[in-house]
Amino acid sequence: MKTKLATLVEQLECLVPGLSPRAIVEQSDHFVFKDKHIITFNEEVMISVPTELKVRGTTPADQFLEQCRKYNRKFETVDIRQIKNELVMRASKDVQSAFALNKQINLPVEEVDTPKKWKPVGKEFAEALRLVVSCAASTVELSFMLVCLHITPEYIEALDGVQSARYTHPVPVDGEMLVRKTAIEGAAGLHIEAICVTKAWFHMKTDSGLMYSCRRYIDKYKNIDAFFATKGKRVLLPDALGMYVDFANTFAKQNPDDYITVELAKNEMTFKTVSQGRGRSMARDRETVKYNGPPLTFSISPALVREIMSRGNKAIITKNRLRVVAGKLQYLTCLGTV
Repeated sequence: MKTKLATLVEQLECLVPGLSPRAIVEQSDHFVFKDKHIITFNEEVMISVPTELKVRGTTPADQFLEQCRKYNRKFETVDIRQIKNELVMRASKDVQSAFALNKQINLPVEEVDTPKKWKPVGKEFAEALRLVVSCAASTVELSFMLVCLHITPEYIEALDGVQSARYTHPVPVDGEMLVRKTAIEGAAGLHIEAICVTKAWFHMKTDSGLMYSCRRYIDKYKNIDAFFATKGKRVLLPDALGMYVDFANTFAKQNPDDYITVELAKNEMTFKTVSQGRGRSMARDRETVKYNGPPLTFSISPALVREIMSRGNKAIITKNRLRVVAGKLQYLTCLGTV
């Protein structure tokens, strides 16, 4: 049947966080076509999107997605159908591709609890998720809680040992839970309209019918209220902070673990980014910066810089911490010495 390539590519890209390149679970590196949905599952994340394709089986995700992207550069629609053990994609009489289709579905998607009662959430839930997720660590080194987001009925928060963030906003859940950063970060850019909590999973749903499910944990999360009660010297962060973030953001915007390093001294500000395998950037302003606080340096994600500066530039500095309250967002980071 004829399928819009732009729509299909967008759907497939949303499914990528549910893939496992190492295929630890059988077929976890495949797109699964089942019950009028395309599904990915890697034990921590399951994502599904509705589809009109009349296909049942699995096909390697990397090959199929790459070819769909290539076709999308030249064609508007494509005919996709199942022919015996192949998934055939035909753009024209002379341009077509065929992918191996495994009719036997072994991916254990039945492990994921079925959501039943959805609770609506506003746009601010997705905003809170997007801002807080960068403050959790990606790998377990010191403590499991550092690689998780802490979701409670009152707020969402994260802590990686150097920085922390808390976004105060009602979340329709009955109790608190932990969700791994690496599991939920793929949902940070989605337009989430409803959530559901089941025995072992935290489910999110978009207005397009996409369902994003993360395994949830009930481990104890340390109370970090005292961190956000920091008192110290009040300073104004330079207005140019928001403007210069774009100079340094080129190498950080594609990876949530890449940060901008900011150095502040009297009437001088320097930004630096270094991204593994992509490059580095530096910008310095000595003319437009109005800052009379103590010399300091800190690292922060570009998304948080924009949010902080759009909601006000007031900060509190102690000997070793910088704290910013920007509306419902509280941000705290350790300071270094310039």
